[in-house]
Amino acid sequence: MSEVKVTENPINISFGSTLLEPHMDVVQYESKPGLVLLHCLREYFLGSPATIPDSIPQSS
Repeated sequence: MSEVKVTENPINISFGSTLLEPHMDVVQYESKPGLVLLHCLREYFLGSPATIPDSIPQSS
């Protein structure tokens, strides 16, 4: 398990405060992650809503 936190000068975009649109990660790899569970400790930060969409309806 890994913790996702906003850091200064991140080495990966997932640790920055830049808005990320809904997307799927590493779909180009032959061995994709099987299951990734995300949860929010805080619903809002810096005045912006946190969004975790369900990708199953998006793919239909």
